[in-house]
Amino acid sequence: MEPGPSVADPRVLGRLLAASSALAAFSDRDRMADWVPVALAGVPGLAGCSACVRGASRPRPGAAAGCGDCVTPGGVAPAGGDPECALAARPGVRVFPLELPNGHHGFLVCEVADADRFAPYEPFVRNLAGSLALFVDRCEHREHLEATNAELAALRDRLRDLVAQRTAELETALARVRHLNAVLRGVRDVNQAIAREREPSRLAQAACDALVASRGHHCAWLAVADASGALGVAGMAGISGSCAESASPAVVVDDLPCVRAAMDGAPAPATAPCESCDVCPFPRRTDAGRALAVRVAHQGRQYGVLAVSAEPAWADDEEERGLLSALAADLGLGLDGLAQEEKRRRAETALAEERERLAVTLRSIGDGVITADTEGRIVLVNRVAEELTGWRQDEAVGRPLAEVFRIVHQTTRRPCEDPVSKVLASGMVVGLANHTVLLARDGRERVLADSGAPIRDAHSRIVGVVLVFRDVTVEHQMEAELRKAQKLESVGLLAGGIAHDFNNLLTAILGNVSLAGLEVPPGGKPATWLGEAEKAIVRARELTQQLLTFSKGGAPIRKAARIGETILDSTGFSLRGSNVRCEFSITDDLWAVEADLGQLSQVIGNLVINADEAMPDGGVIRVRARNLAPGDPRPPPLPDGRMVEVSVEDNGVGIAPEHLQRVFDPYFTTKKKGSGLGLATCYSIVRNHQGLITVESRQGRGTTFRVYLPATAAVPRARPPGEAVVQGRGRVLVMDDEEMVRSVCSQMLAWLGFEAATTADGAAAVEAYAAARADGRPFDAVILDVTVPGGMGGVEAVRHLLDIDSEARVIVSSGYSADPVMSEFRAHGFRGVAIKPYDLKGLSHALRDVLAASPG
Repeated sequence: MEPGPSVADPRVLGRLLAASSALAAFSDRDRMADWVPVALAGVPGLAGCSACVRGASRPRPGAAAGCGDCVTPGGVAPAGGDPECALAARPGVRVFPLELPNGHHGFLVCEVADADRFAPYEPFVRNLAGSLALFVDRCEHREHLEATNAELAALRDRLRDLVAQRTAELETALARVRHLNAVLRGVRDVNQAIAREREPSRLAQAACDALVASRGHHCAWLAVADASGALGVAGMAGISGSCAESASPAVVVDDLPCVRAAMDGAPAPATAPCESCDVCPFPRRTDAGRALAVRVAHQGRQYGVLAVSAEPAWADDEEERGLLSALAADLGLGLDGLAQEEKRRRAETALAEERERLAVTLRSIGDGVITADTEGRIVLVNRVAEELTGWRQDEAVGRPLAEVFRIVHQTTRRPCEDPVSKVLASGMVVGLANHTVLLARDGRERVLADSGAPIRDAHSRIVGVVLVFRDVTVEHQMEAELRKAQKLESVGLLAGGIAHDFNNLLTAILGNVSLAGLEVPPGGKPATWLGEAEKAIVRARELTQQLLTFSKGGAPIRKAARIGETILDSTGFSLRGSNVRCEFSITDDLWAVEADLGQLSQVIGNLVINADEAMPDGGVIRVRARNLAPGDPRPPPLPDGRMVEVSVEDNGVGIAPEHLQRVFDPYFTTKKKGSGLGLATCYSIVRNHQGLITVESRQGRGTTFRVYLPATAAVPRARPPGEAVVQGRGRVLVMDDEEMVRSVCSQMLAWLGFEAATTADGAAAVEAYAAARADGRPFDAVILDVTVPGGMGGVEAVRHLLDIDSEARVIVSSGYSADPVMSEFRAHGFRGVAIKPYDLKGLSHALRDVLAASPG
């Protein structure tokens, strides 16, 4: 078979198309159910085909619903399958499928006049169908490309317009971003200034600088109200020259229109044209023709006005005005914070000053002060409280009150109720019970008087307790001393009267015994009996002397003396026959004291006897005597002078606490055979010496008595060498209200070699003395009794005698006196003393001293 022509040959295609009628159709890519006919060559009758082709137009939807049977997937089928097909009646019709590259389908229909002649070309027609499919697709793509290019051109134009629009919007957005950045920088810098600055003027200046440098305003100023409410410029930026002078801090800007508008409290900032304001500090600039001012306030409190220069458009922008208002609100908050901080600083300064004044007051106050919280823990301790408790402030704070403020009852030694608990329970001021003792940290004890009161806050709630207390140990001791003195005075009233009469009796007895002893031979029984009687009288005199000690008539006859030897003698005498050993510690240079050695010996003896009786099984008594220089510790209420301290210490059974405060009371004793006068006598003697006696005792560990006596710079005189009876001669006048005293005194004077005359009262003695002088037989000495019931006593009589004779030698004699005549006899005009009951020896010595003394 002759090879078929190439399908690519145009001539072959041309001849083929010329020799036959052909029709190609393919499915629409957009509408797959439709077929698009394409006429390749004229086919008679096809143009009017109503079944599937209507010229070159699209078929009606569904018109070729039954068509297509002629097209098979594998090749060509003869036409005519469809009775309505336009080609069905034509012989030699061949249908060739078109496989389009895009997956669509089509067909090529050829009417062949001579089938035999067409057979060799059938392969080429098949190839032609393929090429036709490519051609159709290419044509379609070209049309589509042209349409696409048109669309692209339109799209490019639209894109160019869109880019231009977006560029403009971006530039607007960038300008907005730059603006917002400036706003944020301004807000940041202003807020940093608010956080950094601590002075309103510095904050104002920093805010104005930030508004100009960061925010971008041309100029700005901030006026701040002073204490009176007047506005003055506190900070400005961007203003110079005369404008700066007009905006100086000295200029009050209350009259500026923008300021007045802002101060009126308008919700938005006020605006005013600068051109219309003659006093506006903003410079006259075309780009700053409008001032924008806003009130600076916080929570209704006015702090000032912030003003900035603005372009009209900017100044009329509501958002900008709102931003400036917000910034002004921040400044108001900052100024309010500074005002509050200043107020707080002033309050802290005032509080610090108040605390300092309180601290000075607490340091200066003479009372101890302790404050505690509601849990009873210490908050504050002042200086006096530190001294009384022994706890420093830093040590005591936070500790329970009971640990620092330890109080017990003075007598029972039982702990007292916590005063904080009492105050918290009652909510009222409470006081400590009487006899409350504070136990200091170092063991010292102090009697307290105090009160506790609640500390209340502004809502009257109790937030703590304050204790105010003082050391009343001295007052307590003075009250105790006063009570003792009152007791002693009461006893003295009785004892003085008894002693007076008793001493008169003893004088008569002792005088007669002394005279009788001179008349009997020594060594015999009468002499022995008289000696024993004299001893009994001496013991009775000692008892009388104890009674006299309680009365004013028992005032000591004091002389400068060194008491070391008296202490040794009294201690040794009191411990005769005892199983107790005594240890002495007496300073070699012990100072002299103004003392009645007889009474002082009685004090030492009583204290040693008590110590001996406190150690029935034996022990050691330590007796010490030392000097106390000014500044040395001593118990109150002793003055800060030179003192001599004598102590008697034992290690015996001790004294019970409940008895310790009563040991010096008259007639108080815990001994079965005691009289209760020993320690009372000691107390009275020491008190009459302007001294003090104290006692310290612990049961089972012993007792210590301390006697304090004022030292003297006077030089003690030596004792007379002789103690024998001294004879004499002369005339002596005796005045005494007791007949038996006059009688025995006359007999003793006669035995001593004197001529005696007696009277019953002072008036008779004065008359007798005057008469004797007138007769030329004057008396060499006069003995006057101090007390004469119902008559002139010795004190008054001696004045009359001295009026008669200024050189009269008068001796005072008494067993009792309401005045301290016996101890201060020279002050009353007497030359000597004869203490009742006196014996022959005592009377002779008194006369010897008076008669031997030079006149005056």
